[in-house]
Amino acid sequence: MNKAKTKTMSSNIAQAPKIEVENEELETVQHYIYLGQMIQNNGSQEKELKRRVTMAWSKFGKLSKYLQDTKFPLCLKKKIFTQCVLPT
Repeated sequence: MNKAKTKTMSSNIAQAPKIEVENEELETVQHYIYLGQMIQNNGSQEKELKRRVTMAWSKFGKLSKYLQDTKFPLCLKKKIFTQCVLPT
């Protein structure tokens, strides 16, 4: 177990207990990213949606030179968009 990477979180209803491993207290957090999705202690999805939209716009911005190029056929632009932007 990596004590530096291990964090604890509890819901807003319950008070988080202090957990110690080898006399070191684990950090308590309000949100974290698990398997690519932001988990929050209050169950809200607002930050997760903003994070995903930001990531998609960032990816779109990086690929915009290809998507805006008039020499690229439309079918290739569509493939680039569906395979690179939409999954983010």
